[in-house]
Amino acid sequence: VIRDPVRDDSTLASPAHPAMVQGAADFAAAVAARYANHPRVRGYIIAEEFGLPAVWPPTNYYGIDFAPAMRDAYHAYLAQKYVTIGALNTAWGHPGRYAAFIEVLWQMGWAHDPTNYRGEWLDYYLCLQEVFAEFFNEMARAIHTADPDAVVMTSDFLTTNNRVGHG
Repeated sequence: VIRDPVRDDSTLASPAHPAMVQGAADFAAAVAARYANHPRVRGYIIAEEFGLPAVWPPTNYYGIDFAPAMRDAYHAYLAQKYVTIGALNTAWGHPGRYAAFIEVLWQMGWAHDPTNYRGEWLDYYLCLQEVFAEFFNEMARAIHTADPDAVVMTSDFLTTNNRVGHG
């Protein structure tokens, strides 16, 4: 795991980090190219469980990604979804809490305080699902480039976010 030198509680091994996405796609393409004509390999399951286990720190829970790349993806997701910070504050039920999207940072304990942080918690996980969907889609595209006949399957996404599909 490569840690961010500024923030030890984050990692560059994030599914939101472009290098991680490219590395996973390159690996998937190499595997698919190697087994493209193998009679016993019909397809690939690229995600059976949601999340990556090695997100720093080791005491992390719920697969929370504290990496700067995920933080930036979260802010972009919020800005796209709510357009204005006022709309976000209103939707989350606490007008005036945030003055800018960049102030919304994942905090330990959000998931344990659904009354006070339900919007933050829900939108973080919806954003994380989008990030993982794109991460796995890049792998699927790489597999299909190396082996156009391969079946690619993933699971554990909301149906609105699952762009790879089952089968």
